[in-house]
Amino acid sequence: MSDLYPVSYVAAGTYLPASPPTEALACESLVSMALVGAVVGGSAAAAHNALRVKRDEIQFAEAMRRTGRTAIASAAATVVAGAAANAVAKEGVLRLSLMFGVGAAVLYGMNRWVEEEAHD
Repeated sequence: MSDLYPVSYVAAGTYLPASPPTEALACESLVSMALVGAVVGGSAAAAHNALRVKRDEIQFAEAMRRTGRTAIASAAATVVAGAAANAVAKEGVLRLSLMFGVGAAVLYGMNRWVEEEAHD
């Protein structure tokens, strides 16, 4: 990142570059995670829905709607899973396991909610 955060030098009164605040890094990290989740989830949904359109199971507009909904849900699940994993472990198998479990649970809950809304 090219932004400099001025920190006064002890005697000379000049400014040196410093690291950005940790809140800014955390926010950037979550936004990056959301973007990756949306791309991965959206890509998988697009491939699946393209096949369904080719088989005449759904229309193109429905495929686009489902792909967009899946991309948004994947972004949300990735952010929640990443935040939870970051609170517990910084690296390793525990972090990946936690991200997988929380992400799957969030997507499961979102899918159940959508299904219940569709039946009401």
